[in-house]
Amino acid sequence: MKTRCTLLVENLQPTMLRTQVQRLVKFEARMCGNDDRALYRLIVEQAKLQHKFHTLNSEEGYRRQEGQRTGSQVPEQTDCNDRSGCLSCKGPHWIKDCPKLTETQRKEVLDRLHE
Repeated sequence: MKTRCTLLVENLQPTMLRTQVQRLVKFEARMCGNDDRALYRLIVEQAKLQHKFHTLNSEEGYRRQEGQRTGSQVPEQTDCNDRSGCLSCKGPHWIKDCPKLTETQRKEVLDRLHE
């Protein structure tokens, strides 16, 4: 019985549920370590609790997002600087390897960027 219970606990799929049940069996519900029916009831109870909190949190997150943004508001586009690639010609290489720049132009661009 005990090995069956340990196998059931070790193979619980949601990791959070597994750790919660392992903690409960180890410290609080010790009888569930030997009785597979009691273990089943404990697992179902904990799964229902986790599902309840998950649905409450997902609904609240949806409400929070809904309250922040209305249909008339347009999300503000930020000016993101893409740091990958050449900053001079926007190619897939770095400034020091840019084929379109001469040595003097390359030095000027690098000096401008360092300021």
